[in-house]
Parts: sequence; C-alpha cells; structure tokens
Amino acid sequence: MAQLAVLLIIVVALAGVAAVVLARRRTTLDAAGVAKALGAAAEQLAAGKAPQARRRYARLARQLAGGPEELRTQRGLALLGQAEATIPTGDQQATLALHREAFPLLTDPARQLPRWSLLRLAEERTQAPDGDLGPVLALLQATATGAEPGEEAETAARARQWLQQLCRDARPEQRDHATARALAALPGQDWPVLARAALLSATDRAAETEPLLAAAAPHGSGELWFRWGAQLFTLHRDEPAVAAFDEALRRGPGEPSPWGRGPALRTDSLLFRGLARQRLGDTDAAWADLAAAAGESPSDPRPRYALGRLALLLGADDQAREQFTAALTVRPSFAPARFGLALVHERAQRHSEAAADYRAGLGQAPDWRPAR
Repeated sequence: MAQLAVLLIIVVALAGVAAVVLARRRTTLDAAGVAKALGAAAEQLAAGKAPQARRRYARLARQLAGGPEELRTQRGLALLGQAEATIPTGDQQATLALHREAFPLLTDPARQLPRWSLLRLAEERTQAPDGDLGPVLALLQATATGAEPGEEAETAARARQWLQQLCRDARPEQRDHATARALAALPGQDWPVLARAALLSATDRAAETEPLLAAAAPHGSGELWFRWGAQLFTLHRDEPAVAAFDEALRRGPGEPSPWGRGPALRTDSLLFRGLARQRLGDTDAAWADLAAAAGESPSDPRPRYALGRLALLLGADDQAREQFTAALTVRPSFAPARFGLALVHERAQRHSEAAADYRAGLGQAPDWRPAR
C-alpha cells in the first residue's frame, strides 16, 4: 500500500513536469508568433475593446521580457500597444511609464511615440544627473522641421540649449559622447557639426575635423563653409580656402548656436579670405578684402592689423603706421598692433619709440618672444 502511494506521487510529479514542459513548448515565442499576437491585440483595440487589448499587450510584454534579443523590438511594440490601450483610462502617468519602458526598445521613438510623451521624457532627462541622451535627441528629431508654438516649442528650445551646453561645457569624455550622438541624430543641422569640430580641435584630433567638415559643408550654412575654409587655411591650402570663404559670404549665417559667428561671419570671412589671398600673392584682392572687413566692423582691430602687416609687406610703412594706429585706437590693449607699430618705428630708425612700443606690447603679451 505504501509502495502504491509512493508510485502515485511519482506519477503525479512526472505529469506535472510534463505539463510544464508542454506549456513551455506551447508558449515558446518566435517573431512570427509575436507578430500574430500583436496583430490580434491591435484588432481588439481598433474594435473598441481597449481593456481586452490592454491585457493581451501586457501578457505579451511579460512573456517577451526574458525573451531572445531578436524579439527586443517587438517587446517595445507590445509596451507601446499597452500604452495606447491605457489612454482611454485617463491614467496619463501609467501611459507615460509604459512609454518610458518602451523607449529604449523602439527603433524610431521620435516617430513612434506621441509628441506629448516625448516632451515629458525629454524634460525628465534634462533634470536628471545622468542617463541616456535618447529622449532629448528624439524630441529634437521630432521637432526638427518645426515645433508647435507654446509648450512644445519652449520645451524643445530648452532641450536643445541643455544639449548644446553639455556639448560645450561638460568633461571631455562627456563632450565626445554628446557631440557624436548629436551629430548622428541631427543630420542637416549646423550646430552638431560645429560642436564636434570644436571638440576634435580641443582634444588634438584635428585630423578628424577635415573629413567631417568636407562632408558637412556642402549641405550647411555659411557657418560651416567658414569653418571649413579656416581648416583649409590652417593647412595652407589657400586656393580652396578662398573658395570656401566665397561660399560662406554667399550663404550667410545659419541658425544661432554657441559655435556660430552670427553677424560677425561676414567680417571673419572677408578677413580670412584676404589673408589667404595675401599668401597666394594676390595683394590687390587681399587689400580689398581686408579693407572691406575693416569697414564691416570698425570696432574690430584685427582687419586694421592685417592691413598694417600687408602694408609692411608692400613697403608702405606710412600706411602700415596708420593701420596699426587705427587698430590701437579701437582697442589700446591689442598687443599685435602695438608690436607692428614698434616694427614700423624700428624700420624708420626711431629706436626709442620702437623700444617704448615693444615694452608696452610685452606688458600686454609677455610671452611674445620676438619683442624681447
């Protein structure tokens, strides 16, 4: 009798194990099965059966939680469907929680999530000490062609400002990550390119700047063309630099950003085009550009200083003195013009005046070795 009881216990246990195995086999999910289940839930939701659809989506999301990596995206869709089926309840917090959970699983959250949810998720990220940049980037992607006036536009502007500050002021490794993500997520916008170029230059990776700007400039504003021209000028590739500055002048400033020159773009483009033309030996065109730059920004001493240097090169020392003096008039602390004026005095054998100007220049720029 006792043996019979033990045997019955074993049989029941084995039956239980078999039932579990069979159940697991029946609930094993594959892409086709998940797609079918998602479709059935969607049909229920479309038919106005939101509670039933919500339960089906929730069950599917739970089943997929420990599923294979290839079903990760479909779990995101299940959560997205569950959120949509939750909307009729009026529980926005529950809906947002489902969107938050689904976000990293979605292939294109900027298009898959409703705009109100993107606004909330982006605001959450900007107020958190760390985390993924995805919600902020998704909002900026969604509003790239224009945000609705009011809350949407204001939130998008705050998110963009927050991301730009991160790209500009964070630690180098954070800036590296943020600029790379912004560049990949926001094609066709100037500021991620300018931010990335600034980061590369600041971290001794200037060699990466050239292909970046070469690829981006043709599709950008004058800001990108100027930055591309400046890169070429630094490499002493003066003919293409002149062409780039031409295009910068033609296109003009783009959208304002911490890396843009804004109204100063025209002055800077004329100035650097003049310097490039000077190195090419086209002194007449160089003089015209530098004079135009001085006219654009009378309070900027750099064009006057550049004119003074060109005048020295041409042997026109009186004109050089005029230009250096004009530069010092608008900014008395501009040491390069002080050194230029000292050189004019030295060439004219006015040694006491030259020495005085050299001393004054060294007081403003003590590391300028030629004046010592």
